[in-house]
Amino acid sequence: MAASPYVPDFGRIVEGHKVLVRPGLDIPDLPGPTTISILVCPHSDIQGITQVFTPKDHHWMLLWGPVKLEGRYYRVIQATREWDPRANPTIASTARRLDFLTNPGPKTLSLTTKTEEHGKFVPVGVLSPEARMVLERIAKNHPVHVPDGAWNCQDFVAEILGKAVDQGLFDRTAVDDALKVAEKGLSEKRG
Repeated sequence: MAASPYVPDFGRIVEGHKVLVRPGLDIPDLPGPTTISILVCPHSDIQGITQVFTPKDHHWMLLWGPVKLEGRYYRVIQATREWDPRANPTIASTARRLDFLTNPGPKTLSLTTKTEEHGKFVPVGVLSPEARMVLERIAKNHPVHVPDGAWNCQDFVAEILGKAVDQGLFDRTAVDDALKVAEKGLSEKRG
């Protein structure tokens, strides 16, 4: 039997242990129509790292908001590398990220100042609260691929947008145009 191309349980469970995902905040979604964007995020600054990054290396997420004006709180859909639940994150020598991406499901999160100020927001389209709920269902049930050196968070976002087009949430041309802008990385700011 061939191995599945997908990580079991959306990457949320590892060997019977629940993956340690960043908890979402209990902040209500926006009441009316709002713009859904792809956020192209800058890399973390790591002392001593001189690696050259390509646009394919940037982290992508879908988001809308801010849902709360007093902070950088957005509704977020993304695939991320989470902490290994088999390690003890309080002991630095054992804490490590998983080798695969996790689909933690849609969450309300706060963005860092660096992400919000230096990221590129690429508008995709405007959705009503009801349509956003459909988008969240699509995202919550979307699988993540096993590591293959090619598929990443950008593909996760593109696949969800493709399914959203199939469900009539977005126009195909608008999605294709947004993906082209996002694929350029942070070289051109828009949004």
